[in-house]
Amino acid sequence: MLAALRDRASAEMTQELIKAIGASLSFEPAVAVRQLFVCLVDALERDRAIISALASEVPMGLQSNILPAVEGQIAQFCRLFIAHRRPDLPDTEVEEYVYIGMTLAFSAALRIAVEREPQMDRQRLIDRAADVLTVWIESTAAATA
Repeated sequence: MLAALRDRASAEMTQELIKAIGASLSFEPAVAVRQLFVCLVDALERDRAIISALASEVPMGLQSNILPAVEGQIAQFCRLFIAHRRPDLPDTEVEEYVYIGMTLAFSAALRIAVEREPQMDRQRLIDRAADVLTVWIESTAAATA
């Protein structure tokens, strides 16, 4: 039953991310990152109960790959974005950037959506995480500028 709930939640999140990715391709990096990050946090919050149940079923909890389809969409966005901004990078380096970007984005979104401390402001956390991700993404473009 939990697997079916995970599959449904993953399918919904994936569709939302695909739409958000498509809509954000023409935006500046800061706007695109923020929009996608908010989409991810919103989706994770909506399915907080399922995600918490999934996390309690695996040894590493929220640090494990509990939503592989969703993580795959985040990885694809990172891959497209980096390939667009840094066509000079070899595939190995692109994949390294994707791995780090996906890990940062998904981990931060999970913590904000599922484990946020009550005294922490959701919007400020989203803003700070989006700022960090944007600086990281823009640093990949600036590396050869």
